[in-house]
Amino acid sequence: MAALTKAQKVELCQALAQFWESKQIKEHFRKTHEIELTDRQLSYYRHESEEWKELTKALRERFLDGITEVAIAHKRVRLQVMQDRIPGAALKDVVKAVRQAQLEVEGNKVKVTGHDDGPVVFKLEDIDDATRAALRAIADAVLQQSRDRADGKPD
Repeated sequence: MAALTKAQKVELCQALAQFWESKQIKEHFRKTHEIELTDRQLSYYRHESEEWKELTKALRERFLDGITEVAIAHKRVRLQVMQDRIPGAALKDVVKAVRQAQLEVEGNKVKVTGHDDGPVVFKLEDIDDATRAALRAIADAVLQQSRDRADGKPD
């Protein structure tokens, strides 16, 4: 069992606080510090040592508080970023953005269809109003791009 420096112990607690799996922590310490951690060591820092459990708890609170400061952590922001990519994008990129938006809907059913670079048809089922509005804006952008293409305007 390798002895850890105080800095390495803090680093281990940070990894635990950020929900790293044991396998990830072991691999990180192997690559970064050339230290082979044991399951026993991880268990000690995770469950047994009050000093390190308290540090891990405090670091976890800081980590979780910091997540809300990252804009991309919010679904609304992610959908807006996708929508902002639509104007001037090629149809295949629009479809890709729509599919990404579909994934953001999490648990709701959104069917996206399109054929041979034709317009994308949306069928929305069980979608909340905010998501419906975001997807509607994307659909409007897709339709406008299709109209522009039909009028001979470049992408």
